[in-house]
Amino acid sequence: MQTQAAGSHSDASGGSARQRLYTSAGVQKVSGRAYGHVDSYNSTQLASSALFCVIKGTVLTSRVLWVEQFVVLLLYIIGWRISATFMPEAISHGDDSLEIRITRHYTEEISELAGFLLAFYTSIALSRWWRLRTEGVGHIVGASKQLMMLFGTLAGDHELLTAIRRYARASLAIHFLRRRYPSDFMEKLDELVERGILLESEVGKLREVGGVSLAESVWAWVAQIVVTLARAKQMSEYMLVHLLEVVEKGRSGAGCIQAQMGTPIPLQYVHLMGLLVKAHNIILALACGFQLASMSHKYAVGISLRLFLVPFLYNAILLINAELADPFGGGVNAFSLEKLEQVIENSGRGHLRASVRVPDCLPQFRTGMELP
Repeated sequence: MQTQAAGSHSDASGGSARQRLYTSAGVQKVSGRAYGHVDSYNSTQLASSALFCVIKGTVLTSRVLWVEQFVVLLLYIIGWRISATFMPEAISHGDDSLEIRITRHYTEEISELAGFLLAFYTSIALSRWWRLRTEGVGHIVGASKQLMMLFGTLAGDHELLTAIRRYARASLAIHFLRRRYPSDFMEKLDELVERGILLESEVGKLREVGGVSLAESVWAWVAQIVVTLARAKQMSEYMLVHLLEVVEKGRSGAGCIQAQMGTPIPLQYVHLMGLLVKAHNIILALACGFQLASMSHKYAVGISLRLFLVPFLYNAILLINAELADPFGGGVNAFSLEKLEQVIENSGRGHLRASVRVPDCLPQFRTGMELP
């Protein structure tokens, strides 16, 4: 896998990168662990037989998945030996015995129920993940871009404009820190200084604010900057209202993330889903062991494949949904804070440069602002 520096998404989208199966957006460090974050992938190749070559970044790298498969295999062998040793009369009727038909019927029923509920569960998890990305992270990034574009031609105070970008980055970073360090989150705010996002004095102000909505509170500082610049440039009330609406868009994005992560999918539903899948796997393993002991050996391969594939699929879906539930906690497929920071910084500076380097057909709108 091609490893790039964080924020190299624009380079990764070039002609040569499109030919790779998937690319990396640098390394995320979370609680002493490092993750090579998957940035993009070639969907065409993943729709072909080349997908069999993809392991890194997929559910196949999960140790939990393979441990679960080993447990299922162990139960399968136990069920086969118990049936062969202690149930000679039940297995003596062969392939068409009443016991075989009853066992097959109930395993198929519970498999269909588990599959249906897993599909519904996955739909909920994907919708929630997409809402976090678009209405949460997307609104924060979008608000920063809009403010840079609007102020690029209206203001020349680069220190304040840089502060807007830093505060937008801080709003995102606070969510990542809260999920990665739930027990000592306030102490970990110093990482905002280490990452060059906030100043020590600003982190001190955040600690004074306290509460659970620090990511939203940061946008109050952005609103103060907007009002200050609007008054200095004597903007119209309509323009000021519009700018404050953009600020509210960023705050609502932070609020959306806070609300979604503070309200997970109900525990009873997730627990029942997991319980159903594990019960299904146990019953299927024991039933397949009984069928292997009862039926002709020519069916052994088919029974074993079913035992492997169905629990593998159900366990993999559970693990994927568990990762989708917290895309801020770190992992190969979680949101990349480093990449999002670079998007805010690079797009913001790009808007400012574009406001200075205007086309020759617009000389009357040139500003005296210097590039940062």
